[in-house]
Amino acid sequence: MWKATFAWHLEDVDLYSINYIHFGAPKQWYSISQEDARRFEAAMRSVWPNDAKNCDQFLRHKTYLISPSLLQSQYNIRVNRLVHHEGEFVITFPYGYHSGYNLGYNCAESVNFATESWLDYGRVAKKCNCEADSVWVDVGDIERKLRGERTPEYYEETEEEDDEDEDEDDDDGPTDLPTPPGSDKGKPKPRSRKRKRDEKDAKPKIKRVRIRIKAPAREPCVLCPNDNAYEELLPTDNGQQAHRRCAMYTPETYITVEDGKEKVCDVTNIDKARLELKCNYCRSKRGAVFQCSQKKCTRAYHATCAAAAGVQVDVGKVPVFSEDGTEYTDDGIDFRCRFHRIKRGKHVDGSVLEENTMIKKHALKLIVGDVIQMQYYQGDIFAGTIVENRKSEQTMLVDILPRGVQMDSGIRPSQFTTPNSITECETAAFSPSQKIEDHDSRPTERQPEG
Repeated sequence: MWKATFAWHLEDVDLYSINYIHFGAPKQWYSISQEDARRFEAAMRSVWPNDAKNCDQFLRHKTYLISPSLLQSQYNIRVNRLVHHEGEFVITFPYGYHSGYNLGYNCAESVNFATESWLDYGRVAKKCNCEADSVWVDVGDIERKLRGERTPEYYEETEEEDDEDEDEDDDDGPTDLPTPPGSDKGKPKPRSRKRKRDEKDAKPKIKRVRIRIKAPAREPCVLCPNDNAYEELLPTDNGQQAHRRCAMYTPETYITVEDGKEKVCDVTNIDKARLELKCNYCRSKRGAVFQCSQKKCTRAYHATCAAAAGVQVDVGKVPVFSEDGTEYTDDGIDFRCRFHRIKRGKHVDGSVLEENTMIKKHALKLIVGDVIQMQYYQGDIFAGTIVENRKSEQTMLVDILPRGVQMDSGIRPSQFTTPNSITECETAAFSPSQKIEDHDSRPTERQPEG
C-alpha cells in the first residue's frame, strides 16, 4: 500500500514512542535490540557508504530499508518481529531501531514521550543537520525546570500590518493611466480586474504575532545575558560591569589598569552590526558576540557561551596585513566553532593520550573554578567547571555547563565507545589539539605545529 511502510529509524532526539491502533488492519513491526544498535548502524553504513558520508545521521531520514533475513545472514543481527493488532499498544525505546508496514487500512495513533531517565539519552542525542525541519528538544531547559530554576518566559507582542492587496490597490497615484504599449515579442499584461474594496467591505487589518524571550531579572554583564558565578566581573568605562572573558573576546574592547584596578574600556565603541548578531548557542541578541574565524563562517557566540558551545579559542601570534600589503604578526585570538575546530585524529585513542606527559602535566595545574572542555570518546564536546581536582586518583569532579550537573571525569581517557555513561567520557583539557584554560581563566597559547 502507498505510504503504508515506515523505514528503519529511531525516534527524534532518541525519545520513547507509544503506538495504538484504534480500528482496522494489523501492523507488522520489525525491531533491533538496543545492544545491537551500533552494529546495525555500521551495517547500514556499509550498504550505503555515500549517504553515510554526506550525513552521519542519514538513518533519521527514514528512507532506508533492508531485509531482516539479510541482516541475520550477512551481519548476524537478530531482528524481532511483531504483529500489532487493533486495541493493542506498542512502545519503542531509545536506541531501538524499528521499521514495518500496515497490512491494510486502519486508524492508528502514535506520540513521543519521555521519562526522567531519558534525560541521559537526550544530552548526547544527535540530529540530522541537512534537514531544515529536524525536531529537537533542549534538555537544558527541561532540567532547569526540574530544578525549579528560572527559565525563559514567552509573551506575545502584536503589530498591525497592512494587507498586501491593499498596498497594491490603494496607491496614492492615479490609477486611470493608459496601459503602455507592449514589445514586439510579447503581449502587454492585462490590467488587474480585482474589485476595489469599499470601506464597508474592508476586512480588519491582519495582526502578526511575534514571540520574544523575556530576559532574566539580573544581567550583571553589559556584554552578555549570562550570570555565571565563576566569571570575574570588571567595571567598565561607562559605569557598568562586564565579564573579563567577554572583554577579552570582544574585538572592540580591551582591559586597562587604572590606580591598580582593572577596567574594561571602549564598550560604547562596539560596532552596531555586532550588537545585532544573535548567539548560535543561547539564541539571544543581548550583549556582544564574536564570530568564527573560519572564512565565510557566520556562526556567532557570546564569550560566556563559547565553552559550552564547543568553540575552540587560541591566543597567540596572528598574521596582520597593513594597507600597503606588508604582512606582520600581532597578538590575537583565533575562534573556531565546533564545526571548524581542529579534529582529533582517528589514530589518537586512549593509549596514545595516556602516553602524553604534557596532558597529565597540564591537568595537574587545573584548580577549582577553571573552565574546561570535555568530549565523549568519539562523541560531542561539552564543558564544565572544576569542582575538585583529585590528583592522587587522576580524576576530577566537574560541574557541567550550563546544567550544573556534577560528574566524575578521569584523567585517563576511556576506552569505551558508547557515550551513554558519564564515566565513559574523556577530558578535552588532556588533549594537545584542544583548548586549555589556565587557573586565571585566560586561554593559553597553543604551541605552533611543525
